[in-house]
Amino acid sequence: MPEDSDSSTEENAANQPLPPRKDNPVASEANPGSEGKQGSPRPHWADRIIAIFTGLIFLTYIASNYFACNQMKLTKQAIDQSATNNAAAIVAQQKIAQDALTASQDSVNKSLSATIDNFHLDQRAWIGPTEVLGPQYTEDGRPVYMKVGEITRFAVLIVNSGKTPARNILTRYGIRTLPQGVNFSPKYPKKPRPYGVLQPNVPFRLEVPPLGPTVQGNINAYTLGHHILYFYGEITYDDVFKARHRTQLCMFMTPDLGSFVDCSTYNYAD
Repeated sequence: MPEDSDSSTEENAANQPLPPRKDNPVASEANPGSEGKQGSPRPHWADRIIAIFTGLIFLTYIASNYFACNQMKLTKQAIDQSATNNAAAIVAQQKIAQDALTASQDSVNKSLSATIDNFHLDQRAWIGPTEVLGPQYTEDGRPVYMKVGEITRFAVLIVNSGKTPARNILTRYGIRTLPQGVNFSPKYPKKPRPYGVLQPNVPFRLEVPPLGPTVQGNINAYTLGHHILYFYGEITYDDVFKARHRTQLCMFMTPDLGSFVDCSTYNYAD
């Protein structure tokens, strides 16, 4: 049965799978490395460029952030320094202005005070002695204050030569005999004598109690210069501006018994 055998062979051959078909053998030969490239681990050149540029961009970003931070720090330091300098400048300007204002106020106050003082000085009361009342006696044709057997009197005229009244006047005065060469010093009673108010250009008299009668020994002591007779006093008073003032006076009788001369000390007025 050979026919059956052939038919089965053909049938088996028909049932065998067909071999793979190569449609483009030319293309496969022309690109022998295409399959190898698809399996290679190395990146494509474009990917490398992209990676390089990405790294450069990242580095640029970091560098820009670094410089931006530094610039911000420098700017902040500059702002802080500027604020400090401005504050110091403002304080300095304020101090200069305050000093100038203080100096100006002081100048104005001094000028005003000087004007007020000059006004007070011009308008205030001024009390002082003007003259000693003249001798009451004569001896050998010349006037004398003292004469043997007579009462001796001494008086000084005081006047307010200012432009306003003097108030609350208190007076102390007296006479004192000291040996030649002894420095003068006043000796007052315990309580001063009140006078009250003295108008401008109105005189009043400081007069010591009468002495005497005079003996020849006293006259000889004065005329020979062994003793000196002093007339002295002190006057205190208020002016209309409520300032307190004081006047002191001192004079001594000359050896000829006919006049008085101011002492070298204890003559004062304010």
